[in-house]
Amino acid sequence: MLDKLGENTLIKLLEEMGTQQLTSRLYNAIAPRLALTAIETVILRRRNGKCEILLARRSSDDAYYQNQWHSPGTMLRASDVDPETETGFRVPEYDGFKKAFDRLTKGELGVKFKCPPVQIKSLFHLTPRGPEVALIFLCEIKGEPLNGKFFDIKELPKNLIDHHYRIIDTVKEFLEKSNLY
Repeated sequence: MLDKLGENTLIKLLEEMGTQQLTSRLYNAIAPRLALTAIETVILRRRNGKCEILLARRSSDDAYYQNQWHSPGTMLRASDVDPETETGFRVPEYDGFKKAFDRLTKGELGVKFKCPPVQIKSLFHLTPRGPEVALIFLCEIKGEPLNGKFFDIKELPKNLIDHHYRIIDTVKEFLEKSNLY
């Protein structure tokens, strides 16, 4: 437990930090203490009559998910708040998270979305790195991504991050209810 001096020191350091991006080490120290918000994209395509899902692999030095597959995503950051969309969204599932989606598509995937992502559901779950609110978006991309691999949605790899099974199952349920699966 922090004493008053420790608390004041932490507050001062956080204030000095502003909205700059957290290092992995600092993020992993903070994550278990807060419910963070994850943008989870489930990127699908139809190929040869099958529904395929894009999965990416975590690095071997990832603090929690070494070499595991996952649906591409990103954590929301304080710097993602855009003053123009802060008080009213035109298309909330896309415009309000544009900076996060741009970081994902331009940085990690190297492709653009065919159309704005559609938010399917939100899940609150406990992950190995801490509690997360997952905002799940169904997406399609143009072209082939720089990273990741497409899998038959019915034959997912065994080393998928555990809570991503739930994320993918949520999209499968949506597709089944919508007769799109």
